[in-house]
Amino acid sequence: MEYLLIFFSFLLHVLTFIVLRHYYLKQQRFEADQHKFQSDKKELEQLLMSYLIEIKEENDRLVSYIAKSPQRNKSDFSNDYRTSKKQDQYDDLEQQSMSKKDSDTTKENNNTDYIPLVDEVIDKREGYEKSYQAEIISRYEQGQTTEAIAKALDRGKTEVELIIKFHKK
Repeated sequence: MEYLLIFFSFLLHVLTFIVLRHYYLKQQRFEADQHKFQSDKKELEQLLMSYLIEIKEENDRLVSYIAKSPQRNKSDFSNDYRTSKKQDQYDDLEQQSMSKKDSDTTKENNNTDYIPLVDEVIDKREGYEKSYQAEIISRYEQGQTTEAIAKALDRGKTEVELIIKFHKK
């Protein structure tokens, strides 16, 4: 009986040491992650600080450039504002008159049916090329067999059958 108790005691001690080691390693990983996080945080702060300093220097250069450029009087700005305001009013009136003309011409065009010229239709089709799936489906709808379609398009018979099945669904 004593041997059994000693064995259980030994087993509990081993189990306790394993659990303690596990928690110790977990704590070490946590501290390492914490240290890495702190170093990344400091590095990011330094990077942002350097960007901030660069922006501040550029801002100072811009301010000095503006200070060196010739000064304009307030009257120049007010004259520019007045002329731009008049120009905007003129542009608005011109745009309104153009929109009225456009609406009148569209009403006239709606009364007649537009028939495209044959050359325009041909020009549009020159850039158009069917995909091989569309070609397979159109040939199948025309009544060709899957073997004939496969030979004509140099595709496999099962590939043609699958495309037709997918199109039906």
